[in-house]
Amino acid sequence: MIYTEKVLTERVAEAMRERNMTQGQLAEILGISQQHVSNRLLGRNRFTIAELAAMSNHFNCTPGELLAADVLFTGGL
Repeated sequence: MIYTEKVLTERVAEAMRERNMTQGQLAEILGISQQHVSNRLLGRNRFTIAELAAMSNHFNCTPGELLAADVLFTGGL
């Protein structure tokens, strides 16, 4: 499997778009500020393992689906 930060941020952004979710709403789920979410989506900072777990739970997918470039993302979209 190929894991990249770019794949993660693209898939998180895609899941957010599909749900009409704002960065503020994701921040609330993750327990961080909207600015921290923005910085992660822009690739300035990385999501933590705990944040990855929370996102995969919220988006109804596995962490691997959010991370792996060669895994089909089904994530309940």
